[in-house]
Amino acid sequence: MDYLKKVCDDARLPKPELIILDLNLPKKDGREVLNEIKTNEYLLRIPVIVLTSSTSAEDVSKAYGEHAIATIAKPVDWTSSPESSRSWKSSGSRRSSCPSRSRT
Repeated sequence: MDYLKKVCDDARLPKPELIILDLNLPKKDGREVLNEIKTNEYLLRIPVIVLTSSTSAEDVSKAYGEHAIATIAKPVDWTSSPESSRSWKSSGSRRSSCPSRSRT
C-alpha cells in the first residue's frame, strides 16, 4: 500500500496495470487492502486478482463484492511438489473461481 499511496500523490510514478493480491498478508489483512484500493478514486480502476488458500464460497463472494476481477486458489503447500507449482502456474485461469449466484 505504501507504493500505491505514493502513486496517488506523485503522477510521475507509474500506476500499476494489474494488482495480484494475496489475502493472507503478514502485516495487514488482504481484504482491507482490497477495500482501500477499491475505495480510492485514483486506484479503483486497477484490476485486482486475489490469491487465496481459502476455498470458502463466502471468501470468494466477498472478494468479488470488493470488485476483484478474479480469485485464484493457491496451493496450501508450494514445497510439496515442484511439479504442482508448475501445474498451478500453467493452469491458473482454470483454477479461478466465480461467486455462486444466489437465488432471489
